[in-house]
Amino acid sequence: MIDSISFLDIGRIDFLSIVGRIDDFQREFYSRLRAIRVKNFRGENMVRKDSIVNLNIMFGINLHIPPSISAESCPYCSEIKTLEGYIEENRTSGKLPEQTVFYLRGRINEEIPLIVDSCVFKYPKYIPVLKSNNEPDFVQIFLTRDKLGKVDSYRFYVDYFEYFDEIGNQIDINNITNLFNDKNEDLLKKIELILICAIHEPHLVNVLKDLLSSIYEISLRLIDEIIINRRLIHSLKYNWSQYAIVRLCYYLKSQNKLALNDFYHFEYFAKVFAFANDCEFSLNYLSYLLSGSYYELKGDDFCSKSRVKFILDELKTKYPGKETNCSRVLNELIKKYDENSVTSVNTAIYNLYTFFKVEEGNEGHTIIQDKLSKLRKSRFEENTPIDIDKTFELVTFIINILKKSLFQNLDYLYKKKETKVWYDNYYDLLFGEEKIYK
Repeated sequence: MIDSISFLDIGRIDFLSIVGRIDDFQREFYSRLRAIRVKNFRGENMVRKDSIVNLNIMFGINLHIPPSISAESCPYCSEIKTLEGYIEENRTSGKLPEQTVFYLRGRINEEIPLIVDSCVFKYPKYIPVLKSNNEPDFVQIFLTRDKLGKVDSYRFYVDYFEYFDEIGNQIDINNITNLFNDKNEDLLKKIELILICAIHEPHLVNVLKDLLSSIYEISLRLIDEIIINRRLIHSLKYNWSQYAIVRLCYYLKSQNKLALNDFYHFEYFAKVFAFANDCEFSLNYLSYLLSGSYYELKGDDFCSKSRVKFILDELKTKYPGKETNCSRVLNELIKKYDENSVTSVNTAIYNLYTFFKVEEGNEGHTIIQDKLSKLRKSRFEENTPIDIDKTFELVTFIINILKKSLFQNLDYLYKKKETKVWYDNYYDLLFGEEKIYK
């Protein structure tokens, strides 16, 4: 249409598109055009006379119809379907810790719900809010998101990087705590707005990592510093929840293999766990990340099952009791993992074989026999006062060993149809009066 009109003798064309179906990079290119050269042939001799027509093309960006089907491109629709599948499977298996299930339901119902009634609006709980009114800073978030969008989706123009380069050049990454000085208040706010966009749209982390590396490194250092020194969360310009920081920490590190390994390193994970101690939803989220790793769920970047063991072993040394939220969540994780550690008939038989082989090979010096000996001594020896706490500790230890090495493996074989007959035939042989193992 513009091309056709430009052949007329006009000095300027202003074009306003309210609704369109063109891609971002095309819209971006057209909106940058300021003039068009027109080749006119006039007179009887068809003499060519070029003219310049001023041009101004404007797009109503927010009203544009997406060029793709929303059901296929919406990441939240796909995530809801995946999470609902985990909940449905857990109804029969019961393998997920309750904190993990709480997170899954909260994520579906509170963070990414499908809003049918446009009058009923609620923003996700992880979005930081203004300290003045406890509402998101919608205008500034929108403007920052637009700046990030200008370096995303094929929109590469040098001047779009200037805003982020200016921020990165003013921050000393080796002294990240300087951001909390009063003179850097505006810089800190700009970084926070970028991170607010990233936590709501995790794919933007790739934009930071690949195209705005200085902002990405600054963000990593800042979040690490807050995890280690929790009081800094109160010095941020917006009200951030612990859950938002934990979630953002994972997002920033999940897009970088080295950083992801750092996140799942048992020492660093213990720091994140401690940071989340009094925040129920943060602990539920960490429970989900560990459960996803242990049960090899899909949808997020998890670690290996063996890495989970190292993490739990480290956490057990730091939270031995049951007096904190961390201890409660940790105990539930360990309980569920122990209950579901047997995943096949071969595993159950191997575990039983290993247990008997080890017990037989130690010739009377096994851990169980040592604990039983101490228990017998404290219970039956004359002139020896009974230590209730010590006795309880010994009994608990023995029961846990037997439960993990014997009972849960036998229970698995008993419940499986293909091994139930074998179980019935050989149980008495193993554990009856004429038992093989004495």
